Amino acid sequence: MKQLILSPNAKGAIYATAAAALNGTIGVFSKFLMESGLNSSTIALLKSLIGFSFLLVILRGRFESVGSYIRAGICAFFGIFMLFYFETAAYQYDIAANVVLTLMASAAIVAFVLGRIFLGDEVSWTRWAGLLICMIGLAVFLGVSRPSNLLGLAYAVTAGIGYGAFSVIAKLIKLGSGLAVTRRLLLFGSLYLSLPLLKNGVVFPGLSIAACVGLLALALLPSVGGFYCTTRAIELATPAQVQLFELSEPLFAAVLALVFLHQIPGLNTYLGGALVVVGLFVSQQKFGGKPLILVEG
Repeated sequence: MKQLILSPNAKGAIYATAAAALNGTIGVFSKFLMESGLNSSTIALLKSLIGFSFLLVILRGRFESVGSYIRAGICAFFGIFMLFYFETAAYQYDIAANVVLTLMASAAIVAFVLGRIFLGDEVSWTRWAGLLICMIGLAVFLGVSRPSNLLGLAYAVTAGIGYGAFSVIAKLIKLGSGLAVTRRLLLFGSLYLSLPLLKNGVVFPGLSIAACVGLLALALLPSVGGFYCTTRAIELATPAQVQLFELSEPLFAAVLALVFLHQIPGLNTYLGGALVVVGLFVSQQKFGGKPLILVEG
C-alpha cells in the first residue's frame, strides 16, 4: 500500500500558508477596531500584550534559559517592532495596496538573499520566477498605483527588511517554535511597541464589548496563532519558502473581507489571485530535484 509522506519543506509550506490565513484576519479586525476609536499603533501594542498575557496564563511552571530570552528579544525587534512600526508609518504616506506589495516583495527578496549568505540556502531560478509571478499577481490583485510619496515607500521597504531578516535570523540562531517561543516573542514585542506610544501619549477610548472581543480575536488569531505557525514553518522550511507562501495572505484577507465586510471582489482580484497561485506552484518545481511529497509503498 502506497503512502504519501510530506517532506519537512512541504510541512513548512503548510504552516506558512496557515500563518498567512491567520494573518489575513488582521485587516478585518483592525478596520473594525479603528472605527471604534483605536489608532493602529495602539492596536499593534494591545494585540501583542493580550496575546502575551493569554500565554502567560496557560503556560506555567516551565524553565526557560536566559539564552532563549536573548534570542527572542533579537527576533522580536526585527519580526514585530520593525514590521509593525514601519508598516504603520508607511500607511500614513501611501495607499495600502502599495504598502502591502512593497513590504511583501522586500521581505521575500531579503529572505532569499540573506538565506543564501548566512544559511547557504540554494535559491533556484524557479524560486525567483515564482516570486516574480507572485509579485505581478499581487500588483494586479491589490490594484497598486504609482507611489504618491517616497517616504511611504521607504517605510514599507524597512518593514519588509525587518520581517525578511526575522525569518533568516530565527533560523540562524535556532529560535525554535511552540507556544513558549511565541510568548517570549510577544513579551519583547509588547515592550518594543510600547516605547513609541509612551513618547507620543496613549489614547485609549472606552470600548464596547464587541470591540473587546475583536481585540481578543486579533490577539489570539494573528498574534498567537500567526507567530506560532510562522516559527514552526521557519523551523521546517527555508526562509525563502516561508516568505513565498506567506504571499498568499492578501488572498485570505479578500475572502474574509467578502464574508464579513461584504466587499465584492472584482475581475482583478480573481486574475491576481490566480497568478499568485501559479507563482507558488512554479516556485516549488524542482525539475530533477527531490519532490515535496514522497510516495512510498
